[in-house]
Amino acid sequence: MRISVDGRAIEVAEGMSLAAALIASRTDGFAPLCGMGVCQQCRVTVDGVAHAASCQIECREEMEVRTR
Repeated sequence: MRISVDGRAIEVAEGMSLAAALIASRTDGFAPLCGMGVCQQCRVTVDGVAHAASCQIECREEMEVRTR
């Protein structure tokens, strides 16, 4: 499946967390710490909604993500 990250299309596996997808795509400046939504270091904007914990979100087709 395909998602958009900071305007760049990336391919992700079905069922992958957004944080894992961002790490796998080597998104600059993205470095989550805890992986369970506590540290808030993985916050991104998803489909216009700010401050989403990417480690708690499953990727879905055509989602738009901003890391900055």
